[in-house]
Parts: sequence; C-alpha cells; structure tokens
Amino acid sequence: MAKEDEIEGLTPEQPFADAGRTIIHSRFEAMWEHRDGTLAGDEEALHDMRVGSRRLRAALDVFAAAFHGGEYRALHRLTAQLTDELGAVRDHDVMLLNLRKYRKRAAPDEQPGIDDLVSALTAERALARRELRRFFDDIDAAAYAQRIRDRFQPTSD
Repeated sequence: MAKEDEIEGLTPEQPFADAGRTIIHSRFEAMWEHRDGTLAGDEEALHDMRVGSRRLRAALDVFAAAFHGGEYRALHRLTAQLTDELGAVRDHDVMLLNLRKYRKRAAPDEQPGIDDLVSALTAERALARRELRRFFDDIDAAAYAQRIRDRFQPTSD
C-alpha cells in the first residue's frame, strides 16, 4: 500500500465537497479491503490497513470544512480510534521484528534477556490483537463501513 494509486473519478473541476466525497470514499475502500486479512492475523494486511487508515484520517481532516455535524464528527472519531487500535498491534509487530533481528547478532549472554522481552511483547501483541477485534465488534464494523459509504458516496455526473 505504500504507493498511492490515482483516485478514480477525481477531476480539477469538481467542487470541494464533491472532491472530498470522492477522495474519502476512495481512501476508505483502499483501507477496508485489508480488514479480513488484518483480522486473520496477516501482518502485511495490518500494515496496509494502518497506512490506509492514516490516509483516510488525513482526508477527513482536510475536508472537515466541507462536512460538519455530529455524524461527520462521529465517523472521524471512529476512524481515529481505528487508526490507534491498528497502531497498537503494528507497533508490537515492528518491535518484535527488530528484536528478533537484534537477537541474531547479540552476545550469547544477552539472548535470554532478549527472549524474555520477546515473550512479553508477544503476549502484549496478543492482547492488542484481541482489543482490535473487540473494537471491530464494538463499533459494528459493517455498520461503520455502511455509514462511511453512505455519507461519502461520490456524486455522479
């Protein structure tokens, strides 16, 4: 997901709010396509979903002047919380990856301590994953997705 694709349906002639709907909708769909893999434990899908959530959150920030009201604020807040939940798991993935690389070149007397740290972080990661799953359940992920799609459906000419 590191490389952004061109956003289909976006034109320089579009009014600001229409461009916002197009961009937010596109960013949401690009993020949401990684949901199943993320929930299945795929680290790359998690990474891609986190990147996508950050892009979506940025788009929501940029177009805040065009969309206001309680529903917009609620969707923005949920997206920010989702980004935080994804980040909690991803941060553990990165720490574990780096510790495992470090262990390979660490002195033998340091390795047991590194192993203990890896074990503790692995347990914390499992907790963060459970909290991410709970977050998806709590927000009713299907309803969240539908609310975003309904609110930011691109206009057709």
